[in-house]
Amino acid sequence: MRILTSLGLVAASWLLAGPSFGQTDPAQPTRKNFEISVQGDNRLTIYENGEFENGEVKRYSKKIVLKGKLALSDDERAITSLGPNGSLVYHLNDQRLEVETNADGQLAFTYSENGKKQPFEPNGRAFMAVMITDLIAYGVGATERAERLFNQGGATAVLQEIARLKKPDSQAKYLKFLASQPGLTDAEWVQICQTAADFVGSDQEQVWLVEQLPERALQNPALVEACLKMASKMESDHAQAKVYGYLLEHGRLAGPALANLLTETARMESDFEMAKVLRLALVQPLDTPELGLVINALDKMESSFEQGRVLKQSLPKIDPASAAAPDLLKAVGRVSSDFERAKVLATLLRHPRWAEWQGEALLQLVGGVSSDFEKAQLLAPLLTEARWTKPHFARLLAQLASINSDFEKSRLLKSLANSQLQNDEQWVALLVATQQLASDFEKASVLVKIGGEMPASAPVREAYRQAARTLGSDSEYGRVMRRVE
Repeated sequence: MRILTSLGLVAASWLLAGPSFGQTDPAQPTRKNFEISVQGDNRLTIYENGEFENGEVKRYSKKIVLKGKLALSDDERAITSLGPNGSLVYHLNDQRLEVETNADGQLAFTYSENGKKQPFEPNGRAFMAVMITDLIAYGVGATERAERLFNQGGATAVLQEIARLKKPDSQAKYLKFLASQPGLTDAEWVQICQTAADFVGSDQEQVWLVEQLPERALQNPALVEACLKMASKMESDHAQAKVYGYLLEHGRLAGPALANLLTETARMESDFEMAKVLRLALVQPLDTPELGLVINALDKMESSFEQGRVLKQSLPKIDPASAAAPDLLKAVGRVSSDFERAKVLATLLRHPRWAEWQGEALLQLVGGVSSDFEKAQLLAPLLTEARWTKPHFARLLAQLASINSDFEKSRLLKSLANSQLQNDEQWVALLVATQQLASDFEKASVLVKIGGEMPASAPVREAYRQAARTLGSDSEYGRVMRRVE
């Protein structure tokens, strides 16, 4: 059903049914199945299966025009009121019924067939029952009717009616009435959500329904399952995320239900909405399988920023000695932005247990950072800490050597010279790494620094002299050698 407000009925018909470019001349009669609804306070106008010409409706198989507040008999076969000065026209194929009220609300019925007036009894009255059935399907008087059904048969009667209605807008009206009733049992809430998942098609209406659910009822696994089923059918990632977020914040999710939620979340197209749900899930106590689903969902994201946010929130949840740790590190390595990946790595590198259990893997990830600046920022604090330099000295030097910028590289080499290296072999390795600097100025400044810190052993002094010989500038060579004379 299309809801049209400011557009006139004729203009709306042209917009919905008019030929597009390259099709028939709009001046020619055109057949089109179409449905127009203009709704306001107690107003409804509908044409179905019509033929129009020059933007005007010429023929139709169904026409409904309602102006007034419709009230029905208890058996829903007769009209009892349209309010003062109300009117209702119902035209179906060759039958037509007009209902009007005067200022006092008195009803008058006019029935015709093939354009000729006929007695209202009995055919007109039977046709009125057909009309009422159709009006009910369009949701006319839905709130009043839902209340009547509820008073007669409780929530079950209203839910059965929702299943019979064919139009989502009408179904939503009945559902909204029912969900607004106080004192519903947990079992009734389950039935309501199951019915909404099967029959009510509007994402907005379904989100509204979930947000009405009391926390008490959300402790029921059957209700959570019904909500998850409803959300999985939604077209909008935003609507899905709102449902999942509400369930995570207010419900009891564990085991299969939580796994189902995380699996469906990974199918979202919006990185922003997916990350929002995953971060809410990480607030929950998660077991290794659920953490694995969170990490796997990151593969579906394209946004490095959102990946980074989820990864940083994942870190406290994952023991570096657990089986999930390598999967987390693989996910870090798949973050395409150096800046975002470096932020996650910096958090990991500061953690003592990650250094202990995953040090080599972390340094390998540092090596994958292509930006000299970002890589230098990660390596700098490691070069002065024994827990990194003692077990990982060779790996640190290898990552340092991969930096292209002599400025960044020399700064780190000087930092390493301050770290109280463990033995002659490490000092020699540091001097060999210094030889790789292309800039005489940077190389000389590092050698001057090393010369003031290194031990006086023969192997180290010989390595120092060899590094000095690689300088192309006599003045820099002299400055370096004077440092150790």
